[in-house]
Amino acid sequence: MKKVILIALTFAFLLVSSISFGQTSKKTKLIQEGIALHDAKKYKQAIKKYDASLKIDDENISAWYEKALSYYAWGKYQEAIDACKQAKKVDPESETMKQVYMIEANCWDDMGEPDKAIDIYEKGIDAFPDYHMLYFNKGITEIQNDKLDDCNESFKKAIELEPDHSGSYNGLAVFNSIRGNKIPKIFMLSRYLIISPTSSRAPDNLIKLEEITTKAATKTGRNSVSISLESFSVEDEDSTVVKEDDFSSMELTLALTSAMNLTDKSRKETDADRMATLFGKLCDMLKENQEGQIGYYWERYVPYFLEMQEEGMLETFAYIAYASSTNKKIQKWLKNNGDKIKKFYNWDDAYEWKNV
Repeated sequence: MKKVILIALTFAFLLVSSISFGQTSKKTKLIQEGIALHDAKKYKQAIKKYDASLKIDDENISAWYEKALSYYAWGKYQEAIDACKQAKKVDPESETMKQVYMIEANCWDDMGEPDKAIDIYEKGIDAFPDYHMLYFNKGITEIQNDKLDDCNESFKKAIELEPDHSGSYNGLAVFNSIRGNKIPKIFMLSRYLIISPTSSRAPDNLIKLEEITTKAATKTGRNSVSISLESFSVEDEDSTVVKEDDFSSMELTLALTSAMNLTDKSRKETDADRMATLFGKLCDMLKENQEGQIGYYWERYVPYFLEMQEEGMLETFAYIAYASSTNKKIQKWLKNNGDKIKKFYNWDDAYEWKNV
């Protein structure tokens, strides 16, 4: 008799397990079908799939997240916010919440409520202080709403957490462009091009880098050169006071160096060669002026470029920066120097960044 009961209990357990597995499989399949519909931009149909999955398990955090994402992509911002709030009720400590906070904040931003968006980002940061994308997206909202000091700190924190996040370097390049900080802008554009040399944004960022380095001066005639002095300034403040990230003494020299590079010899070189030469001279200036300097860019990025110079990698850096160029000589160099490129990225990966 006991044996019969045991067999019956075992069968019942297997039956329940089978039903549970079947439901899990079904709700997962519905989510996958919803994602496929989302990718096809069929957001309404995708949401129906997520709702069907939630009928099986209304605490399925993946279904709530995907539902919020589809509503956001569809432009149904309030519905997306409602789905995000529900997701946070279900499992506030889930790793998926990182993305949920960003969707909710993006909705408020797109609804013309940047302060509410920033508030949501800050709540997300409180919950997930080590997630760089929350700081980055917060920085985007801040820079778009002229909160420049705030965006500066947000992008810096994102980079501290993820030194290879190209978007944050782009954000700081924009910030430094607005503030007229030429050499910090050079550092940020360079880092972007090292990380994402063939991205869709790379050609535009390369042009921006050229405008303040190799093409800050242009040849206007056989024996004449024009130098753009826009935003170069000579300050009358007490020179004995050390200011943070003061590169003013080098900025005009940088433009003059660009003019000196416009020789017949340099014109026969590639743009990448000219970039490498100019960065060599920039590094020499940085080394000469480094002592006693303070600030984020002096302390974090000057050592990086000086070590790059010491390792003999400025040429490789310059050609990587020009990876989006259609110049045949540049593309040939990149094709034939894979070993140098690999060595550069091995060095870059091993570099120990100083947090300031």
